[in-house]
Amino acid sequence: MRFRFCSRSLRSYITMMMTGILTLALTVCGALFYGQTSSTLRTVYQQQMVQQLNTTMQQITEQISLIDSLYMLFMSNNLIYDALENAGADGSNAAAVERQMTHLLITNYIWEEQFIDSVSIYTDGGQAFHVSSIDSDAKRRQSRAIREASDQSYPHLQIITPDSPSSGELYFARNIFSATTGQAIASMIVSVDRDVWIEYLGSSLDNGWSICLYNDDFHLLSLPQAGFPPDENAYLTVSKKLYNLDMYAVVMAPRAALADRLNGSLQAYLFIMCLMILTVLLASYMLSRAATYPILRMIRHINRIADGNYEETIPADKMYEEFRSLSAAFNHLLAEINTYHADHLEKQLLLKNAEIQALQSQINPHFLFNTLNTLAWKAQMSDNPELYQMTISLGQLLKTNVLSRSSSFITLAEELKYIKFYVYLQKMRFEDRIRAGFDIAPGLQDVQLPCFSIQSLVENAFVHGLEPKADNGELLVRVRMEDDAVSVSVQDNGIGFREIPDLAKIQPSGTDSHTHVGLRNLDRRLYLLYGEASRLQIVSTPNVQTTVSFRIPKEPGHFLL
Repeated sequence: MRFRFCSRSLRSYITMMMTGILTLALTVCGALFYGQTSSTLRTVYQQQMVQQLNTTMQQITEQISLIDSLYMLFMSNNLIYDALENAGADGSNAAAVERQMTHLLITNYIWEEQFIDSVSIYTDGGQAFHVSSIDSDAKRRQSRAIREASDQSYPHLQIITPDSPSSGELYFARNIFSATTGQAIASMIVSVDRDVWIEYLGSSLDNGWSICLYNDDFHLLSLPQAGFPPDENAYLTVSKKLYNLDMYAVVMAPRAALADRLNGSLQAYLFIMCLMILTVLLASYMLSRAATYPILRMIRHINRIADGNYEETIPADKMYEEFRSLSAAFNHLLAEINTYHADHLEKQLLLKNAEIQALQSQINPHFLFNTLNTLAWKAQMSDNPELYQMTISLGQLLKTNVLSRSSSFITLAEELKYIKFYVYLQKMRFEDRIRAGFDIAPGLQDVQLPCFSIQSLVENAFVHGLEPKADNGELLVRVRMEDDAVSVSVQDNGIGFREIPDLAKIQPSGTDSHTHVGLRNLDRRLYLLYGEASRLQIVSTPNVQTTVSFRIPKEPGHFLL
């Protein structure tokens, strides 16, 4: 029996407690740091968003100013202005006006902005002038419909969306007034590619950010996957209104980007925290080792005592007074136990030796009577020269039996000699119906083993296995060296066991010859001499093969009590 830690050791408890306290403190500090860092980053993020919004608003203002500047650009041209003032009088100059409009757009680099698709002017007299990068009847019809939908008395730039939601264009309308009468004389409609325009406005934003322009009638997104209206859980937003156009501009920043920045800022802190935890683990382990070392050393000594080293004592501890007192008390207790154990052991030896002698004297002698009966029968039936040899063998058996009463052990060579006498007599009895063989490993002739240990197995094989067998039988005695122990087995092809008996429960019987009391006595002797590992092992297949075996230490006199 060895003594070990149970569910949790003192060393692990100290290490866990110190590590847990430090981990809790670092976790609280980390939470506070995370909250403060998150607040700071959110403020910085919002400032960046406001700055981006202002930049975007400036770009929108510049683009709208560029669109609105077309009004002054066209009105400053005499040909265009005169055509608008005299609209309806003569429409033959429409081509010249459109050429002049195209010239002005090209020379002033307005087409280079690429988001303006067309510019159309419609007079009150029904005349139309149209300049487009992609001329089509559909675009002309759409521009006229936008003019009819606009407020023709409004003096400022208007933004108008087409009725078709799938249209990729956005329209700006500007009424043109006469310089002499102050009356509206025409309307200018500017078609803008909304996708190109919103992409241009969002080109200056950070990666993942989006810009949205919207009013009650439409909305434009630089990143379509952002969605509109924006998810408040997915984006941070700032917005501003373009008063002149009744339109709002919104800058949206994904919260995930803010979380990524926050997590990035915490990586250094987490690394330091992990390093501190490892440091504390090492320190707590060293501290717990210093505190529990005397206990572990005491347990090692106790385990050696539990393994049978009763001369072991626990040395006095030099570090702690408590452990020094405990060692002294345990050594005193161990001395008292050794005294009691020595007395008890002596009594046990006496009892076991007496039991061994009693068991040894109970070796079943009925084979001697069977042999005598056989000799008498032989003598009556015929004058057989084999009778002499049988008589000699019987005499050797009786001699060995008498001599063995003064000794508990015998060499393997002497045991085999006795067994061969016994086998000879049995072969004479069964008239060579039974064959016997011996398989003995070399170098084991001087091994000491209990008297009649193998003979008991041979006798059991003859009486209970081979004798009831109707046909010829075979017997094999095998002795081998296996793992520093001598392995002895007796194998026969007799009737065998239908059920392996419990040898410890077999009781002697004067009427029943099949009680296997010889096996029971041998099993008990082996247990008392050598312990549990040397008890008999039985393996049997009825009418095929039966093997009874046991193992004993090789060194003579080495046995357990």
